[in-house]
Amino acid sequence: MLKFISLLLKIILITYLVIFSVNNKSVVELDMFFDYMVIEMPLFLFAVIVLLLGVVIGGLSMISYWFKSGRESKKLKKEISKLNTENTKLRNITISSTDSSLNNNVAENESVKNQLR
Repeated sequence: MLKFISLLLKIILITYLVIFSVNNKSVVELDMFFDYMVIEMPLFLFAVIVLLLGVVIGGLSMISYWFKSGRESKKLKKEISKLNTENTKLRNITISSTDSSLNNNVAENESVKNQLR
């Protein structure tokens, strides 16, 4: 379903760009650097160039976030691995050794209770 919606949005966007380019063939002058550089180009081409520049600048601004999230992901994966190893070790501890220590503690508690009475 998500692929269908994505495809539909792409088709709508491409259709809009084609219609926009056909309707805006007029040539515009872009005055750059105080009459030092004047560029003439169709309006739709200028709009597409500005759109692509926006995409590139947005992508470049996200690079630091991508690297930061990648480092954090590696750190968390390492921590998960460490905790899984610890969990496995704790599960493999024999219950009989803990049972005997628990029985000793229960016996000590009973003897303390009997002394207090």
